[in-house]
Amino acid sequence: MTLRAFATTAVLAALLAAPLTAQAAPTSGPLRAVQGSFAAATPQSLDSYGDVRPVDIVVNVSNLRDYEQPTNAQIEDVIETASAYWATNTYGAIGGFSVRSITRYSSALTCDASDSAWAADAATHSGQGLAASDYIGPPAVGTPAHLLVLGSCQYSLNPATATMGDGLGSGGWTVFVDDAFSSPAGFFGFDDSLIHELGHNLGLEHAGAVSDWDCDYLDEPMFTAVEKCGFSEYGDYMSPMGAGSVEDNGEFNETPLLDAYRRDLLGVMPAGTVATKTGTGATTYTLGTLGVGTGTQAIHVTGPTSGQEYYLEYRAGVGEETVYQFAYPDSAIVRVTEVHDDGTSEWAPVRLNGVDTRLDYGLKAKGAWSNAAGDVHVTVTSAGSTSASVTVTTGPVSRVAITGVALTGVPAVGSPVSAVVTGLAPSNATLTYQWFRGLELIEGATSASYTPTAEDVGTSLRVQVIARASGYYPTAAVSPTVDGYVRTSLPAIVGTAKPDRTLTAVPGAGVPAGATVTYQWLRDGVEIPDATERTYVVATADGGAKLSVRVTATWSGGSLTQVSPETIEVATHAFLLVGEIGVDGEAVVGQTITLTLPEELVLPAPTTIAVTWYCSGTQVGTGLTYTVRVEDSGCALEGVVRATRTAYEPYEIYAVSAAVTGGQINWRAPSIPTAIKVGTTVTADPGGWWNGLWLTYQWYRNSSPIPGATAQTYKTTASDAGATLSVRVRGADENVGDKTVFSNAVTVGYATLTSATPTISGSAKVGSTVTAIVGTWTSGTSFTYRWYANGVAISGATGKSYKVPSTLVGKKLSVKVTGKKTGYTTKTVSSASIAVPRVGKPYLSGTAKVGRTLYAKTGTWTSGTTFTYQWYVNGVAVSGATKSKIVLKSSWAGKTVKAKVTGKKSGYTTVSVYTASSAKVKR
Repeated sequence: MTLRAFATTAVLAALLAAPLTAQAAPTSGPLRAVQGSFAAATPQSLDSYGDVRPVDIVVNVSNLRDYEQPTNAQIEDVIETASAYWATNTYGAIGGFSVRSITRYSSALTCDASDSAWAADAATHSGQGLAASDYIGPPAVGTPAHLLVLGSCQYSLNPATATMGDGLGSGGWTVFVDDAFSSPAGFFGFDDSLIHELGHNLGLEHAGAVSDWDCDYLDEPMFTAVEKCGFSEYGDYMSPMGAGSVEDNGEFNETPLLDAYRRDLLGVMPAGTVATKTGTGATTYTLGTLGVGTGTQAIHVTGPTSGQEYYLEYRAGVGEETVYQFAYPDSAIVRVTEVHDDGTSEWAPVRLNGVDTRLDYGLKAKGAWSNAAGDVHVTVTSAGSTSASVTVTTGPVSRVAITGVALTGVPAVGSPVSAVVTGLAPSNATLTYQWFRGLELIEGATSASYTPTAEDVGTSLRVQVIARASGYYPTAAVSPTVDGYVRTSLPAIVGTAKPDRTLTAVPGAGVPAGATVTYQWLRDGVEIPDATERTYVVATADGGAKLSVRVTATWSGGSLTQVSPETIEVATHAFLLVGEIGVDGEAVVGQTITLTLPEELVLPAPTTIAVTWYCSGTQVGTGLTYTVRVEDSGCALEGVVRATRTAYEPYEIYAVSAAVTGGQINWRAPSIPTAIKVGTTVTADPGGWWNGLWLTYQWYRNSSPIPGATAQTYKTTASDAGATLSVRVRGADENVGDKTVFSNAVTVGYATLTSATPTISGSAKVGSTVTAIVGTWTSGTSFTYRWYANGVAISGATGKSYKVPSTLVGKKLSVKVTGKKTGYTTKTVSSASIAVPRVGKPYLSGTAKVGRTLYAKTGTWTSGTTFTYQWYVNGVAVSGATKSKIVLKSSWAGKTVKAKVTGKKSGYTTVSVYTASSAKVKR
């Protein structure tokens, strides 16, 4: 196969630590063409796939960048994770990946060598007799193979490079800079990065999204695709081909599902799970959760005019996809993904509301989206725990009409303001409301009217109205801002009374619209010369005074003069601090240091002085003196002086000590809890360390390191049962060195099996087979059985089922079920006992002749048994014939008669037995 392109993974830090607005492709470019053109992967037939693919790993050990070498166990763990991911997300079309070889060698390449050179060099050392190009594309014979190169020293913002394949039949190679565990890829999850790069080997391009960073779309309507924004190539964090590492408990260690578009592109979606929408008109679908159950799990839509393709999928946070839920923890969403000609995709958002600049990247219940071409429209009627009701309309659509939204009422605290919608069609459309304070959404303000509160004073109100109607596409409209600012009964002042700050006067609620308003600002009740505008800039002369404003309004037929409440006292004076403060004494553990103030310092009385000490931003003490603790080791202690006085701006000045010495790198050993069982997530207390050290962890089982267990937390497994568990913590700093300390060792207890009381299924009568039903136990439990008669074990009765012999008549039968699972305490549970009855052999007595009586005789049963009867003629039950005898009717002539005898007794199995059939009834 001809090598077409390389694809690189962007550093995930900026993408995942910041909102989508900050997402951008790496400056070096996401793709570097080597030969040929970019093209989407071609869907493949599944007939020839499903094998486990070999992976050859070649590790450069020349330490050109002095990285930490990964162990074989670490490498195998990562391959195992990627294997499980791709097997699951391709429904077994890829059987998985397995390590075929791990080779370590010292490369002669320098750091400026290309990725292709590193791959070629590594391939010659893989021991497989293959060139790097032999891994690319479908092999002539056998299963596609992959080459993974660790340890190239091209440290960059693109930590990995992979060949681009053509589909499931492709292999490929991937080169990681540095090693996978200390490079940027490893820092944010080598598992995720490798899964991403293997996707490129299979021919999958990047998954991007529209970004709301540096764009202007306030004039674009609601429910319509946003066009005036940039494109973030890695912006789809709900796909492994985007920024596909998902935060879980503060760590980026999970990979989201492979999206529906790429599953369908690979040709692995199960039959009947992808609905295709073409042509024009509306179709409603029940869209199930991607990857869960059967039925429609994706909708492939093509715009009839634009020809643009889209995929719709439902992410409800169940099954394998729970990992992505950090983004939408309380909701399920329908995703719209736009397919690009080059094989990339774009996660399409809509405006969250018609007022501010936020985007919504998923459609929830009652959500709607239209493409820019206007020929694809999506509405979500409902969204449940496992499916959503989605209507897709292609071609023209009828929209609810709204001419405008007006506001009525006086915008004053305590005075309701109402929204009035005009030009609504159809007139029976349902309206929903959301009020805003400026650009701020007011929580809970979702009625047609809103009563302003004190929090609204000085702000402008507006309301967004959404109109929905069956058979119509929804419409959103936003009112103009309500008449001016929200007011109180008296005039109000908006702003902060500090020097050079601007204050704004808000007329009282009694001033009608259209009135002529004049202003006069007051200092302690006295007019300030020339301060007659609506705004006022606080001056130095206002220091120590309180400001207010007098508002005079005149209108046809009336006038009103009011004075606002006064502001707080204006603080315009500043402290004049002469000299510098310092720290007297040695910053050594156990010593006392003192914050010194300059002798020439003169503060006006009364001034309050407060001194606070900090270590790495955490307050550790107050007062002029401080005794250095061992916990402060490594800190540069900061002493902060804060001076405050009425009408003065608060003033802060600080002094910093040298780094604290005299302590130990580690002054308290790490520890783990003393009660640990299998299945417990254990968090290590790292102990006490020199401040600022970088801590790393390694968990141990019986003094041997546990592969891959290098986080502060560790979840015990069955392999830990009965073993001792401990953790090694290593603290390091280039200035103070490093130290390794072990925690206490704790024996891991066996977990307790979840069990249920077994029951006996079947009729416990002689000759019948009964079966033990175990109920619900811990998954993976294996069982053994032992049957008992009157509490005594029955020799040889150790199967799940047991055939009841005649020797058990009159005895009580029970079964004990023993559950076993590695890492768990063995548990035995007994069923309730059931008695084995003596069952007689019923028979008929009398002559089979019309008009004569037949009798059902029970035979010998367990003493105390009560009986019921049912008579049959030619095998058909006779209605009402439920006594021990029956008179033969003329219509039964030539037919046979029999009876069913049912015996019942408390504590025994109910048994029914048929008599033999009579001779044919004679006339």
